[in-house]
Amino acid sequence: MKKIQLITILIFLFSIGLHATTYYVSTNGNDNNPGTETQPWKTIQHAANTLISGDEVVILDGTYKEQVIPKKSGSNGK
Repeated sequence: MKKIQLITILIFLFSIGLHATTYYVSTNGNDNNPGTETQPWKTIQHAANTLISGDEVVILDGTYKEQVIPKKSGSNGK
């Protein structure tokens, strides 16, 4: 019984990591896009509002004239 519980917990923990998403921001993007590499968002603020724990954002080269105010918090290392 304990072996099955451990396997179930490990599968659950592993699957959480699989849901992490990489998003993209580009000066020629659009915040209505899905944030993919081929359809990036336009603003870093939109990314900051959207990301959840484990997600990452790739900010492509360019000049972003915006002030980013994070609306979510986390803990060190996350």
